[in-house]
Amino acid sequence: MPLWSEAAPHAWYNNFATYLLSLNFIETKSETSLFIYQRGSDIVYFLLYFDDTVLTAASSGLLYQIITAL
Repeated sequence: MPLWSEAAPHAWYNNFATYLLSLNFIETKSETSLFIYQRGSDIVYFLLYFDDTVLTAASSGLLYQIITAL
């Protein structure tokens, strides 16, 4: 098996995490797969685990904005 296949998931995660940080998400210290975005009283939770994601937000408008940015 080629060596790059082991590094590819890590590289994908790093690229995606870097993009989330550029959108002002914060990577939690307790769980590196969980990113949080807060705007006023609205909060977005983004869980990035291998090739699976979970995205939830306090308001549908903010959720739509995040989905559009992604």
